[in-house]
Amino acid sequence: MGTIQNEPTNKQAPSAKLRDLHPNIKLRIGESFLSTLVGSMVFPFMAIYLSMHFGERMAGILLLFNVVGIFIGGGLGGFATDRLGRRSTMIIAEGARLFSIAVMGAANSQWWTSPEMTYATMLVINASAALSMPAIQSMIVDSSNGGNRTLVYSTIYWINNVALLIGSLGGGLLFREQLFTLCIGMSVASFISLGVLVFFIRESKPQADAVSSAEPLLGDGGAAIPKPSQSFLAKYRVVFTDWMFLAFVFASALALSLEYLSKNYTSVRLDKEFGTRLYELFGGVLMLDGIRMYGLLIAVNALVIVLASIFIVSLAKRISGEWLMAVGIFLCATGYGVLGVSNEIWLLIPFMCLAGCGQVMFATMKQTYLASIIPAHNRGPYMAISGMEFLVANVVGSTGLILGTWLPSWMMGGLFFGMGAVGIVLLILLFVRKSAANKKAAGVQQVGQTG
Repeated sequence: MGTIQNEPTNKQAPSAKLRDLHPNIKLRIGESFLSTLVGSMVFPFMAIYLSMHFGERMAGILLLFNVVGIFIGGGLGGFATDRLGRRSTMIIAEGARLFSIAVMGAANSQWWTSPEMTYATMLVINASAALSMPAIQSMIVDSSNGGNRTLVYSTIYWINNVALLIGSLGGGLLFREQLFTLCIGMSVASFISLGVLVFFIRESKPQADAVSSAEPLLGDGGAAIPKPSQSFLAKYRVVFTDWMFLAFVFASALALSLEYLSKNYTSVRLDKEFGTRLYELFGGVLMLDGIRMYGLLIAVNALVIVLASIFIVSLAKRISGEWLMAVGIFLCATGYGVLGVSNEIWLLIPFMCLAGCGQVMFATMKQTYLASIIPAHNRGPYMAISGMEFLVANVVGSTGLILGTWLPSWMMGGLFFGMGAVGIVLLILLFVRKSAANKKAAGVQQVGQTG
C-alpha cells in the first residue's frame, strides 16, 4: 500500500537560492508585495471604519457576517483548485476582487458616500481572497519542494511584511481623509495582478494520470486519498477523517485568532481610549491619535518580522520547527495580551515587538509543516480546510469586538493568554503523538526488512 512520506519540516538544502525558484513563485512574490502594500493601507483599519459608521457592537456583528463569505469562498476555492486548476481559480477570484475594489472606491468618493456599499464590497473582496487562497497555496507547494520550501515561505512572509511596514504607516496617515485615493491605488494593484495571472502565471496542477488507480494512498493522518474523479463531498470527507491534520489546523486557527482579535478589538479600543498625544522626537513633536498609534504598531510589528525572519530561517536549521511554533504562540499571546490592556506607548511598542517575534516563528514553520502533512493528490480540499483557520480567526476577532463593549480590558487581555495556552497544549500533544506514530512506523518497517 502506497504512503505519502513526510518531508522534513525544518530542513533546507544549502544550495536553495531565490534565483533558482520556479517562475510562478517569483511572480507570486512580486504580485504579493504590490497587493499587500496597498491593501494594508485600508483593510487593517476597516474595523475602525465600521465602528465609526455603525457603532462597535453592530460592527462586530457585521464582521461576523463577513465569515459567511469567507466560508463559501474557501469551500468553493478548494474544489475549484483541483477541478478548474490553480491559475483559472486565481483569475476568477482576482477579477471579482478588482470589480469590488472599484465599487468600494466609488462608494467613498466626493460624489457618493455609502458605508453600506463599502461593507458589501468588503464582503466580496474577502470572499474572493478566500476563493483564491487554496489555489495560491497549492501552486506554491506544486512549484516548490522539501529542499526550498522553507526559503519560499520565509521569503513570501518577509516581503509581505516589508509591504505591510510601508502600507500601515501610509494608512495610518491617510485612511481617515483619503480612503477614495487609497481605493484607486488598490484598483491599480489588482489590475496589475490580474494581468500577471492572465499573461505570465502557468498552470501547476499535477496531471490526473499521475495518480495510481491500482491502490489507495494514505495521508499522514491515515485518511485514504481520493482519486481525481471522486465527488466534491468525497474529497472533503477524506480531509475530515485526517485527525492529525485537523488538530494542527485548529491550533493554527488559535494562533491566528490572536492577531485578528488584536486587529479588531485593540484597534477600536485605541481609537476610543488613546486620545491625541504629543511626543517629543528628534527635536520635533510627534502627534499621535488612536488610528495613527495603531498604524505605528502595525509598522513596528512588520519591521520586527522583517528583521527576525532572517534569523528564524537560520535558527530553524538547528531547532525543531515544531517547538519553534509552540514558542511562537506563547510570544504572540503575551505580546497581544498586553496590547489589549495598555495605552502607554512605552509598553505598546516593546510588546508588539514580542508579538512580532512570535508571529514569524510560528508562521515561517507552519507552512512548511503543513505542506509536509498534506497528500499531493487531494491538495485543493486540504488547503481549503486549512484556509478555514482564517474563518475561525475572523469569528474570534469579530466576537472579541462585541465582547469588548461589555468586558473590561483586563478580562480581554486574559482572553489572549487563555487562547495561547490552549494552542500550545494542543501543539505539544500533537507533536508527541506524531513522534510516537513515526517511531512505531519505523519499528514496523525495520521488522519487515529483517523478516
